[in-house]
Amino acid sequence: MSTARATAKDQVREVLDQLPEDATLTEIVRAIAFSRIVEKGLAQAEAGQLIDDQEVLKLVEAWEASAGLQKPSNG
Repeated sequence: MSTARATAKDQVREVLDQLPEDATLTEIVRAIAFSRIVEKGLAQAEAGQLIDDQEVLKLVEAWEASAGLQKPSNG
């Protein structure tokens, strides 16, 4: 979204304007959700709420272990 002061309706209109005229309702909802996720992530990054790559790897490994997933072997 281009401005932080835009209303929710303005933000949705901006997303709609970027979609093709024949976009399905599912595509529209996904685009709005994706836009919101990106905006939230950017706000978190600007606020310094970042996780470094090593911490991300630890989180992924923990999720894999809790789901009973195994790492793929290299050979």
